[in-house]
Amino acid sequence: AQTKPVAGCIVIMSSEQVLSHTICRNLADRSYDKRKQGALAIEQLVRQLNAAALSEDEHKKSNNNNNKSRHQIKLTINYLVQTFIRSTQANHRKGGLIGLAGVALGLNRDTAWYLDVMLPAVCSLLQDQEARVRYYACESLYNISKVAREHILEHFHRIFEGLCTLLEDPDSNVKEAASLLDRLIKEIVTRSGDQFNLALFIPLLKTYMNNQNPYVRELLLQWIILLNNTPGIELLEYLPEFLDGLFRMLQDDKNEIIKQTEIVLTDFLREISSSVHIDLHPMVLILVAQIEEPQNSENRRSFALVWLHEFLKLGQFKLAKFFPNILVSLLRCFHDNEEQGIRQQAKKTNDELFELVKSYPSYAATQKSSSSSPSSSSASSGASTSAVSAVAASHDYSTDSMVYELLEILRGACKSDYVQTKIEALKFICMMLIHLNLDIRRIEKEKNLKFFPVLLDLLCDRDNNVLEETLRVLSEISVKPQYFDEILVNLLRVFKTRKNLLAVRGKFIVEKLCELLGAEKIYKAMAHEIDAANRQTVSVPISSSLSSASDVDDGKQSVDVAQNSSTSNGQDAAAQADNLEFSSLVVQSLNIILLTADSPFIQNLRDAVQNDAKLFLSLYDAWCYDPISTLSLCLMSKMYALGAKLTVYFANVDITIGFLMQVDKLVNLIESPTFVHLRLELLEPYRNPHLLKIMYGLLMLLPQNHAFNSLRIRLQSASSFGLLQDENINIKNTSSSSSLSSRQKNVSSSNHKEAIDIEKLFEKFVNVQHKFKKQRLKKQETMKIKNRQNQYD
Repeated sequence: AQTKPVAGCIVIMSSEQVLSHTICRNLADRSYDKRKQGALAIEQLVRQLNAAALSEDEHKKSNNNNNKSRHQIKLTINYLVQTFIRSTQANHRKGGLIGLAGVALGLNRDTAWYLDVMLPAVCSLLQDQEARVRYYACESLYNISKVAREHILEHFHRIFEGLCTLLEDPDSNVKEAASLLDRLIKEIVTRSGDQFNLALFIPLLKTYMNNQNPYVRELLLQWIILLNNTPGIELLEYLPEFLDGLFRMLQDDKNEIIKQTEIVLTDFLREISSSVHIDLHPMVLILVAQIEEPQNSENRRSFALVWLHEFLKLGQFKLAKFFPNILVSLLRCFHDNEEQGIRQQAKKTNDELFELVKSYPSYAATQKSSSSSPSSSSASSGASTSAVSAVAASHDYSTDSMVYELLEILRGACKSDYVQTKIEALKFICMMLIHLNLDIRRIEKEKNLKFFPVLLDLLCDRDNNVLEETLRVLSEISVKPQYFDEILVNLLRVFKTRKNLLAVRGKFIVEKLCELLGAEKIYKAMAHEIDAANRQTVSVPISSSLSSASDVDDGKQSVDVAQNSSTSNGQDAAAQADNLEFSSLVVQSLNIILLTADSPFIQNLRDAVQNDAKLFLSLYDAWCYDPISTLSLCLMSKMYALGAKLTVYFANVDITIGFLMQVDKLVNLIESPTFVHLRLELLEPYRNPHLLKIMYGLLMLLPQNHAFNSLRIRLQSASSFGLLQDENINIKNTSSSSSLSSRQKNVSSSNHKEAIDIEKLFEKFVNVQHKFKKQRLKKQETMKIKNRQNQYD
């Protein structure tokens, strides 16, 4: 019979019958037993033909194409495929399947020569519409595989696709048959080892991982476990290809699938940790994608975080180019609505990244050193290490591309709506400022990355932890002298523009800055900036904005003149008025903090004020912008003579409700531990007559309220000891001493024996109060002008 290949088969061109009518009738019968008889007959026939073919090969040494017996076997297989497998009758297809199984049993190990025709034909019926046909197709494939063994691996993709299809089958018998076939194929693969083509299997694995069927997913997991444990098969090398699919399985509806997936992922991670050759790069972004997607399950994201943590430990700076991507994913895990488990694992992973970035200078310096001197003697290793440390400490990483990307991400995170995200971002920035020797101004100039506006906005954050970390960052920036004054000026500007910030958060901010940078340094600098800001403001003479009341009769002309005068100086006058008012509020706040704060840093500052004349003088000029604060400073530093002069001068100050409230507060503070030295000194009025004068001056200023009674009782307690009997003598002596002091240009001696010119200090106070008075009159005049304008309008 003439033949030609069509679709992998040999098609008969003549009508010659290959199989007997009896065999064909039995194969097409409805009875299984009849079909089995036909298959047994085919098995016997093929066995004889195969024996003859082998004999021909041995005696004639002919090739396969000239072997008549082998050709007859091919015709038999082809006839079964064409006549039975492709038949429209279900019984015929069943007969064809059992017939091909008989052929395989007859050929035994020689089945391998005919698999190209047999396997595609059998596999095509694994998706047949008839359940029994699918069952027999599975059975036939089992028998063929059993005899062909490792030779079926060339057709593994067909078999595996068939298995995945059969496991979705609604018929339980088909599923059971598929399970038996699956076990056989696994056994063959396990024994074949390195003959298995993994590169062809991976695309199949990736494709079917998208399948949601639990039976298929279970099959995939079993095969992954099998292949990973089979000697000679390096599945780990292909892990990036299907890692995403494994993580998707962690979100399966079936707990069994999830547990098996967890086991598989844990085993892979253990292998990665012990391997030195695995490339981590292709898997990093896969892990980042698992973490970033909030719709992923907590378990899925937690596993990805665990993997990422381990990758950072293993890869370290080999993964440096992924640090920005990793940081973005981790910061998203700190959102307030995240699960606690996610945040905890993210914190652990973030800490690992934190430490890596912290040590980046050492790594970069080592790389630079090794590239510049590839070979070095052991004798110079110590010197080399020192040189690396020096380079790491001195180098500025402000222009490093990786550092810039991290800073850009962190700056964005500082604007987040989530508290923990902002806190972690600020901690990262603070660390980078310390260890990477960053120059913020250089970053802003060269990279156009503005940090100061973001940090200053965070000073208004409602959360104390965010505020504390912000202050840490600002403190680290201000460590460089060129930024210290700028930050304080900006801080005062924020206090000024955000009216409630000073009242609500001022104490916290000042105390924290004192802790981070030193109380004395902060107070001195702020006092200097307050006084400097008012000195720079242009003074407006009182006469320039005043007009006589008689000018009202001159009508609108007078009003216009006054208006023009007011306009010319309006901006400067407004600026001065704002500065004076703001300076008074800031000094009040700083003074109350100094008097009442429990912070050990502030307590040390209080002690220093009592004993250090230079410190007193550095604060005094700024404190003059608030009368009661100035008096408090004098009491604290035992400058009682100056305090007495100030108290008398209070008669010239506006006695407003606010002023009286401050006096009331000061009297209450006199009862606090801060002024214990003052209360004890009241027992010796002859030595401290100015102190007594201050106390009685305050008593005279107060209305008869609780504070008045408290101070009055305190003074009466001191006098009840009979210590005032020589008061006149003491005052005389003091007066004499004061006259002498006056002749010596009113110079008194501090505890450090440094001359302090009291008159000059008093004059400074009076000048500042004159500024306030001018501004008050200016304000009154402005109101008059407005009233006149309204009157004529």
